[in-house]
Amino acid sequence: MDYPLNNQPATDRYDRMQYKYCGKSGLQLPLISLGLWHNFGSVDNFSVATDMIKYAFDHGITHFDLANNYGPVPGSDDNLLQSRT
Repeated sequence: MDYPLNNQPATDRYDRMQYKYCGKSGLQLPLISLGLWHNFGSVDNFSVATDMIKYAFDHGITHFDLANNYGPVPGSDDNLLQSRT
């Protein structure tokens, strides 16, 4: 199955979120992150998962928690996203 990467992010996405510096590193993180705990495993709909990620990114979320233990099946969120890139 082919998954083209034709999504164009919102041009004002960085204006929609507040960011805070992470220590003295200069790295800025959004006030909210998206954890892929549920809705991103091997048993979930790929289209719904990607729509959620695109919506979050379009609203300024740039931190995504991809812990290798999320599922269900444990670790499948990483595999789901990596297999489509």
